[in-house]
Amino acid sequence: MKEKKESSIMNIFVYLLIVILIILIILPPLTRVFFKESNTDTNINSSNGTNAVSSATALTCRREVTVGTMIYNVTITSNYGNNTLNKVTFTYEAPEVVDNTVIDNPVLTEMNAIRNSGLVEETTNGLSTIFTLTRDVKEANPTNTSLDTFFQPLDSQTTTLESLGYTCSTLTA
Repeated sequence: MKEKKESSIMNIFVYLLIVILIILIILPPLTRVFFKESNTDTNINSSNGTNAVSSATALTCRREVTVGTMIYNVTITSNYGNNTLNKVTFTYEAPEVVDNTVIDNPVLTEMNAIRNSGLVEETTNGLSTIFTLTRDVKEANPTNTSLDTFFQPLDSQTTTLESLGYTCSTLTA
């Protein structure tokens, strides 16, 4: 009789343990559903405590530059978040065949000016040379104004680049 009593107590304990485990599994999803944060418009990035980007705009400006028998494709992409310029990317795509008879190449002169500004990070990918200028680097070097032409508010940036012969388009998310 004692064994039967111990067995039934053990069974009750096992069933109770199963019920507790089921509650612990179901409880977290239910609390997320019923106690959802009421202010979902303001997302806070926990890593740096700043508000997340609520609007993003990319300004992409392109032009073809003919130098002798070569055609260079130049693209400038400006990324804006909450109407603040965060990054400018200059992409210079060189032709597959280089004309060595050209003495004064304005594209190479422009690339050297950007390179020599000391504000950009340069990467090369096949025939493309990519320069990246970030807001953090620009703010850390306020006296270096060499690339201010390319670091402006959206409307000014569009006007400036179109006056330099670029065809611009915007994409807003």
